[in-house]
Amino acid sequence: SWLAAASPVGGEALQAARSALSAAKIFCRDPEDQKFLELGAAARAALLVTKDRLVLKALKKTARAFGLAGAAPADAPAKLGFRL
Repeated sequence: SWLAAASPVGGEALQAARSALSAAKIFCRDPEDQKFLELGAAARAALLVTKDRLVLKALKKTARAFGLAGAAPADAPAKLGFRL
């Protein structure tokens, strides 16, 4: 199961992701949402699912720089390779 493969993200990884995003000048226009970009980058996630348009816009840059893509909930299954 996916939960068995999950592992917590430590503070060191989060700080490294924060620094890397800052160096690449990748910021969400809503500062309250920056934490989602940082956590996704720190966890080395492949996809972040959100309805927030500002986060999705910022994720276009993270996809190019870090491989962290974004998707709206309706588009997530297709991006993950599932067919409904």
